[in-house]
Amino acid sequence: MSQTCFGADWALPLAAMLLALRSRKYADEAIVDGFCSMFDDEEVKKLHLEDMKFEPESRRLPELRLYWQMMKAIRQRIDDGAVADLGKAFGRKVGFAD
Repeated sequence: MSQTCFGADWALPLAAMLLALRSRKYADEAIVDGFCSMFDDEEVKKLHLEDMKFEPESRRLPELRLYWQMMKAIRQRIDDGAVADLGKAFGRKVGFAD
C-alpha cells in the first residue's frame, strides 16, 4: 500500500510506521524477517537511518519508540549480513572457507 501511494522510496518507512501503530513491546523478529525478505540491502541503506532525527519529546510516544526499534533492527540485520558476507569472502580468499 505504501509503495503504491507514496513511491518505492517511502515503502519501507511507511510500512514500519503503520505496523508501529499496533501495540507491542518490541520489534518482533517475524516482522524484521518480513521486511528483510521484502526489501534488499540497498533499499534499507539508502534510508540513512543514522541521519533520522526525532524530537526528544517524541521518544515518550510508544508508537515512535517502536518505529525506531523496528527500523534499527532492520538496519542491524542488513549490517550483520554484510559483515558475515565479508567474513566469508575473506575466508575463501585466505583458504578458510566453511
